[in-house]
Amino acid sequence: MKNLLCFLVSCLIFSAVNGQSARDYYRQGREKDSVNSLKDAVTLYTLAISGDEQYTEAYIARGYAKYRLADYEGALADFTMVIALQPDNGYAYALRGMSKLKMNYGANAIPDFNKAIELEPDNVSYYGMRGNARVWIRDYEAAIPDINIAIKAHPERAGGYIDRSIVRLRMGQLKEAMTDANKSLEIQPENARGYNSRGNIYDSLQNFDAAIEDYTRAIAISPDRYEFYSNRANTRSKNEDYTGALEDYSEAIRLSHNKIAETYYNRGLTQITLKDYKKAISDFNSAINLSPNDAGSYTGRGLAKVMLTSTGNGCEDLQKGREMGDSDAEGYIKAYCK
Repeated sequence: MKNLLCFLVSCLIFSAVNGQSARDYYRQGREKDSVNSLKDAVTLYTLAISGDEQYTEAYIARGYAKYRLADYEGALADFTMVIALQPDNGYAYALRGMSKLKMNYGANAIPDFNKAIELEPDNVSYYGMRGNARVWIRDYEAAIPDINIAIKAHPERAGGYIDRSIVRLRMGQLKEAMTDANKSLEIQPENARGYNSRGNIYDSLQNFDAAIEDYTRAIAISPDRYEFYSNRANTRSKNEDYTGALEDYSEAIRLSHNKIAETYYNRGLTQITLKDYKKAISDFNSAINLSPNDAGSYTGRGLAKVMLTSTGNGCEDLQKGREMGDSDAEGYIKAYCK
């Protein structure tokens, strides 16, 4: 009788939804995932979960698909559900930590990485993730030992050298950062992150042409990474190629599914430079909607408004930017708000 009851429960858990089981939907979701059809994959994983609300693999897969769609809040919820169902799942803690990083919760991410390491101390990738979290909160000295552990365990992997390059760049150690970036590309010549990292170093050295070349190579390898376009846009702007910068910011916004406030802000500044003030205002509106506590976006919108109308129409935004702590707002207020 007990075996029969277990069989019946199993049938209920994997009951058909429109004639298909939770496992069927999960398998189809994985197929969509494998060809980067992420929205379709999320829909299929959701159907799998509706057939089995304790299907941890489906939650993890859906969470990671959401993560790649920049739906970090949704990803966080899925990984949290996995942890509730399987408190000893180190991978779920690590993925939740990565989601928190993307949501700018760097300090809150570190306990998740600590737990992942506690549960799976031999998984050196978690040390690298914790190192990245420490970079996020600017604890660079603590980040280096974590990344060194990852490099020592796998010196043949380019990723560790890229991560250490990023930290050393943040610490102002440009020569050492360049050495690590070059090492990563020596190990893996077609590594997009390696070119992006080296591009950031060239940008810091004000070798803008070399930086743009590296970002372009990164994009050629991984054309779906919005941050590569955003970085190239920033450098093109510094190099006074504003039209090129505008194109790259627009592509970065498209690839990030319109969810990165900083990219809208930067495109808004570029629109001001190109004297397209209406589009600049629209971009700052988007930035404010995504990040309402960013003072610079209010300053930018105020500046675009006064440039558009030649009146004090933007002074309220400029004053709000100043009140929120943007030092640039003061000069604009003196110039345009009599």
